[in-house]
Amino acid sequence: MLWFGLALLGRHGLNGVVAQHAPGYPNMGQINLYIVWPLFVVAALLACAWLSNAFGKWPFALGLLSGASLLVILPYLAVWGGGV
Repeated sequence: MLWFGLALLGRHGLNGVVAQHAPGYPNMGQINLYIVWPLFVVAALLACAWLSNAFGKWPFALGLLSGASLLVILPYLAVWGGGV
């Protein structure tokens, strides 16, 4: 849910940039960072949950992917917020 929430916040933020009619913004890098990457993580987690549920093999894979997504969120937020 954290990653989906970040995608929603990113979409809301990019809508604000579009409303300002700034030339060249939002660019593709911003769209990838604020919308595409969080939705990719959500899709990967949902696909792993579905596969783990459907086949019943390797249930730890979902735990590993979930843990990795939580570890990656801190560096992602550092970039998302403008860095250190």
